[in-house]
Amino acid sequence: MLAQSKSFQDGIQQSSYDFGISILRDGLFCAKSHSEADIMTKICKVDGCDTKHFCKGYCSKHHYQFKIHGRIMDDEYEKLKNRTCSVGGCGKKYFGKGYCNGHFLQIWKYGKITNNKLRERHLPDSPECIVKGCEGKHRTKGYCNKHYKQYIKYGKILERTPYTPNKIIIHEDYAEIELYNRKSELVACAKIDLEDIPKIKNKKLFLDKYGYARETRKKENIQQKRLHQIIYGDYDKEKYEIDHKNANKLDNQRCNLRLLTHKHNVWNRIRNDTLNGDIKGIFWLEKEKRWLVNFGRIRLGRFDNKDEAISCRINYEEKMFKGVLT
Repeated sequence: MLAQSKSFQDGIQQSSYDFGISILRDGLFCAKSHSEADIMTKICKVDGCDTKHFCKGYCSKHHYQFKIHGRIMDDEYEKLKNRTCSVGGCGKKYFGKGYCNGHFLQIWKYGKITNNKLRERHLPDSPECIVKGCEGKHRTKGYCNKHYKQYIKYGKILERTPYTPNKIIIHEDYAEIELYNRKSELVACAKIDLEDIPKIKNKKLFLDKYGYARETRKKENIQQKRLHQIIYGDYDKEKYEIDHKNANKLDNQRCNLRLLTHKHNVWNRIRNDTLNGDIKGIFWLEKEKRWLVNFGRIRLGRFDNKDEAISCRINYEEKMFKGVLT
């Protein structure tokens, strides 16, 4: 009796197990058991779908559609994928509630579509910046990326920035380059020949602390060049220096540039100081009540009259510079 009851209980457990397996695999309340081969070969009953069966005759995707919507939504999903924003002229991909992502956020934030004049003007048909003379690509609020950053930082569009190229004024025989400081204020103008404009057209120049026009440094490893070095070209820097004949550091016309040694370059500066009325080497001796005239370490003499002292200094300079500086 005990053996029969035990076998009977085992049979009940086996049938319950088969019943549970059929419910989990087919979703049907029947006691029919299925072999593993039947389960593996069963596919989704939706036409054109070869995905493995999951539940109630459907694959996992179509079973989820049937569970949520009560029907298969493949065709409707395809239509939804191709939907665009309902705002006229937008044409962007659908996001929610009939709008694209941008217009959906406007509805959520403002309760309406904020199509102002700038937004209407700068639809994809006119993608340029509204700043006069700017051909930059439109980014937002009618401005390109550069002018939009100025608008955010300063609240207005700046006429000049430290990165704005130098303005070149062309005259009949020469050209002038306007030099600005960090506050975009005009501080000086440098002269060049008309044929040298292509050399500096793509360079940004500024006035350094020594009074020369110098290019800005683009890379740390590249040395900054002064304007007269760019104009003159290659030369032996160990032996010679570029001299301005009229001592005007901003006059970089080729007729005003020449190569000199360092010694002769200093002499030219002294001579130009003399020609401009700044006479050097003349000192008043209080004890002797006379004028002392020097040229470097050379004593030229003492004079009672200042005009005689100046004349002595000029004559000696002309004698020293003759044949060296022209």
